[in-house]
Amino acid sequence: MLETVETSAKRGSDLIKQVLSFARGVEGDRSTVQIRHLIGDIEKIVKETFPKSISLRLDILPNLWTTLADATQLHQVLM
Repeated sequence: MLETVETSAKRGSDLIKQVLSFARGVEGDRSTVQIRHLIGDIEKIVKETFPKSISLRLDILPNLWTTLADATQLHQVLM
């Protein structure tokens, strides 16, 4: 539970930085991102926050490519 709170706080911090960067007209920090990890993170959030009556099924290819992106922005898009 503490790990989820810590991860959520970091994500919130990243989101605030992104909003401020957008307001200033600055482009986000791009780095190599493994989409599989982002999807796994979202899966964990969904399972912990959504009602148990909502099920989630993932079908992720085992050899997903990495991408150059802003991880916070991509996380928001996937969420």
